[in-house]
Amino acid sequence: MAQWLVDSIPDDDPEIMRDMNRLNQINRDRASAAEAYFRANAMHWDRVRTLYVDEATIERKLLELSPARCGNTWIWVPARAASWSCSTNARNGVWVSI
Repeated sequence: MAQWLVDSIPDDDPEIMRDMNRLNQINRDRASAAEAYFRANAMHWDRVRTLYVDEATIERKLLELSPARCGNTWIWVPARAASWSCSTNARNGVWVSI
């Protein structure tokens, strides 16, 4: 069904053409930014690479540092992301059991 929907949109649809032009511009801007970054950091690239930390290591460390209660893991959710929680009046956020 998804393919049928895609196929039913004309190639010259003005909104699709505008969106594709914008997407192409975004991709060009990102490529330019990446090129500029690598050009600026080329001489320091070996040092920059040493700053990388594996995501699994970071996640494991965060879980080690999070408070545990009754065998559950708790994470801090900032207030702007916790609007779904009606059980808190906290301005800054809330601890959520996962």
